[in-house]
Amino acid sequence: MGEPHLAPVRDTIVGIRNQVRNAGLEFSILELGAANGSIMHVLEDTVGLENTRYFGMEPWQPFVEDFSSHFPDQTMIRANIDDALELLSGDLRESSFNICLACLVFCMIDPTRVRKFINLAAKICDCFIIYDINLNVLGDPDDEKVQVFPFNPEMIQFYFANPLDQMLKENGFKIAGSWDMPAIRNTMGWKTYLAVKANL
Repeated sequence: MGEPHLAPVRDTIVGIRNQVRNAGLEFSILELGAANGSIMHVLEDTVGLENTRYFGMEPWQPFVEDFSSHFPDQTMIRANIDDALELLSGDLRESSFNICLACLVFCMIDPTRVRKFINLAAKICDCFIIYDINLNVLGDPDDEKVQVFPFNPEMIQFYFANPLDQMLKENGFKIAGSWDMPAIRNTMGWKTYLAVKANL
């Protein structure tokens, strides 16, 4: 999260954090595929963590343990996408978060689960910040159909370009901003974007 090309992600999150805190409210993040919660390190180093609540979901246990050792007062659990869907349908359904953060995650999840995650997270989150393969987010080439593309073909690794714009629209969200991101493994079409509730 500290790398130069991720400045749009950092700056957007810090900007929302400042707006929320200036209003005297608690700032909160729900993160899917959280790794070791690197956004929390950024916040700690730049603006501090006072009145900040974080809930991360990450399937790799060493990342969870690393996060917990640095931020014992925050929450990170070992969870894959199915665990996350169960939590959003159960224990988290009465929660609320300012931001749902997902970086380089949805491209690895099949569209049925992505759509369900967005549907559930949209009920408890004010905005989404997503860094992903977005070939069909802004209408190029198709904002309603899923695409499958080779990401690392020598390892038989294929990713999804999910119709994220359509999925967000279905849940009352609109894209408020987007930033082009560098190619990954010679694959173009990566973007970071901010989606907010259409009535805000």
